[in-house]
This record gives sequence, structure tokens and C-alpha cells, in this order.
Amino acid sequence: MIRHVVLWKLNATHPEDRRHTVEGITERLERLVGIVPGLLALEVHADLGSTGGNWDVLLLSEHEDELALAAYQDHPEHLKATTWIRGVVQSRAAVDSRA
Repeated sequence: MIRHVVLWKLNATHPEDRRHTVEGITERLERLVGIVPGLLALEVHADLGSTGGNWDVLLLSEHEDELALAAYQDHPEHLKATTWIRGVVQSRAAVDSRA
């Protein structure tokens, strides 16, 4: 199994805008479970906001194997989501590891 972890810094600074952005990311990504073959689980979480300097949003996903992760990255529904996400974030970090 492969774990895919992504962290984002949001463009939005106002709390209501940030909440709306996190909801948009969550809606677009969590629905991919059951649509993308080999995607076993996916969760999106917002940072609590209590520690300065933290990343704003966390994505945790699990994939059957490296081929499934590659298929997820190229899946048309994932590409639609990432196009929208790129417009609302200022930076991204990611790590892929064996679980």
C-alpha cells in the first residue's frame, strides 16, 4: 500500500474564505473514493490554526500500489480537482511512502 500525503498553504486569509476553500478542496477530493480505481481511502483535514507557521490543509490518501497512485494522479476527475485547487493555494508539499 502507498500513502500519499499533501500539505497546502491557502491563498485566502479571511477565516470565512479559508473555511469555504477547505470545503471546496474536501468536496472535490473525498468524492474520488469509489471513482478512482485503486484509491482505498482519502481524507482532507484543516489545520486547527492554533500554531503559527503550520500548513493550512492536509490530504491523506491510501492507494493499492504505485500503479494505483499513478492512475489516481492521471485520472480525469482528479485532474479536474487539482485544476481548481491550484487556483486557491499558494504552495504545496507532498510525500509518497510505503505503508
